[in-house]
Amino acid sequence: HPGRTACLDGVEEDLLLFVLENREQGLAVSIRMVITRACQLDPDFRQKSDRAKDQAIRRFVSSHGLKHRVHTHQSQRSIEEVREEALDWILQACLQLFGRNMDYVLNMDQTPIFFSCLPRTTLERNGARTVNVRTSTSSTMRVSIAVTVTASGKMLPPMFVYKGKKGGRIEREFSTFPAGAKYTVQEKAWMDEGIMIEWIQKVLKPYVETAPAGVQPIIFLDSYRCHLMGTVVNAMTELGIQVEHIPGGCTGLCQPVDIGINKPLKSRVRHLWEDWMIEQGTGVERYTPPSRERVANWVMTALQSLQSLTIQNSWRHEPYSYFPEVQQEDNPTN
Repeated sequence: HPGRTACLDGVEEDLLLFVLENREQGLAVSIRMVITRACQLDPDFRQKSDRAKDQAIRRFVSSHGLKHRVHTHQSQRSIEEVREEALDWILQACLQLFGRNMDYVLNMDQTPIFFSCLPRTTLERNGARTVNVRTSTSSTMRVSIAVTVTASGKMLPPMFVYKGKKGGRIEREFSTFPAGAKYTVQEKAWMDEGIMIEWIQKVLKPYVETAPAGVQPIIFLDSYRCHLMGTVVNAMTELGIQVEHIPGGCTGLCQPVDIGINKPLKSRVRHLWEDWMIEQGTGVERYTPPSRERVANWVMTALQSLQSLTIQNSWRHEPYSYFPEVQQEDNPTN
């Protein structure tokens, strides 16, 4: 038995039509998108608690024979292969951090944000042999975000790296982009040697110059090629920064931004993208990607929603904690 009927009197047919129309056009549909659409259709449903909404929509999904279908993906190097190496490295890092000012213990990582945040799953009728998902034009457009956090829970201004040429049209658009971030361009929207130097000058240098006398900042970077370049390392050491590189393959265990920031960041951006897709409707012949400015607004909104405790806990991922002597509090729901 599929369970109780969802509390969707009067809108259930419209809600099912919403799912089927999107799927017929190859658009991905998530539980959250159905909840959002139900709230738009039924003001009474909007007043329910988040848990009640989720349960009602899941009953609706089950009763209509809809299921999540998952994309297959390739596995990366097993964590078990690097677990011992990561523990040894964390032990050495802990010894270096003893007595340090946590405001000047930093980690930076860059992550791509795609303009079309296609989920890996979509609602589809049970038994469907093929599950297609439509993308927007230029669906591979992306921006790289360099996120820098401190062990005390602070976040430095993020740097956005868009695809473009120096001095071109895209750079001239940055004047209208959200304040509180740094913006630049690179031919492939990647972090390279030149962009790293620019990040050091625009983001890292202004912050470490505020360090009190006698406090040496320390930064942990992964073993990405441009992080290891002599020009990049020298530019940081000239500012009085101690540079430490996380061993290759250990970032999923030892890199705070990778552990605690990237996932909630991308999840929040995807939610904003889903809301925007619902606004576009199903009658659009061709879906164009959101503007660069809109994506920047999404990312800034997502980053600003991350609590200080979430950032702090990204450094205290047991058993790979940089501060094992500090009691870890409950991590808020992301």
